Amino acid sequence: MVPSSHEIRTYSSSLDTVDLCLSLHANGRSSCTWVINEIHHTSQISHGIGEPYAAFIHALEQLIEGQPHVIFQWYNGPGAEQFSLRKEDDWLRVEQQYVSDANHPLPTRYTIEPRETLRFTTTERTFLTIGYLQLKKTALLMKDRQFAEGRYRDFPLREFFDFELRAREYLGF
Repeated sequence: MVPSSHEIRTYSSSLDTVDLCLSLHANGRSSCTWVINEIHHTSQISHGIGEPYAAFIHALEQLIEGQPHVIFQWYNGPGAEQFSLRKEDDWLRVEQQYVSDANHPLPTRYTIEPRETLRFTTTERTFLTIGYLQLKKTALLMKDRQFAEGRYRDFPLREFFDFELRAREYLGF
């Protein structure tokens, strides 16, 4: 089952089975596919506004630094996917919500009401591990000249390498 991009998805109150696939495309876009309890949820990400990979890296760094609540956005025009990462006891509650262009840095004529698109619960360690590994995969692919062509401006290698040192230490890799 593949939910529509704006369908409300709320998962169990216990720990969910979670995986992530970030795909950096050569056309100034990326896709993000969450697999929650065997259900796929894909969002499109624009690199034309903001730096989505840098925003994700910064959010992961904030979790490592002990921030109890972290928010970041990935723009996809005309709105954005806003992520809220909230620590609750030993769990990390992740909520992804499509928000209207009211929060968009460039005004458009569209108005879309905010609505939740995804909610799941996992451990902070699991979230940090799958986030780190997806970023690491992309960093390794950027070493391939053919892959990097048309993508080199869209992935913040320097920020990733700084983050990688902290993440590996924190996760015990």
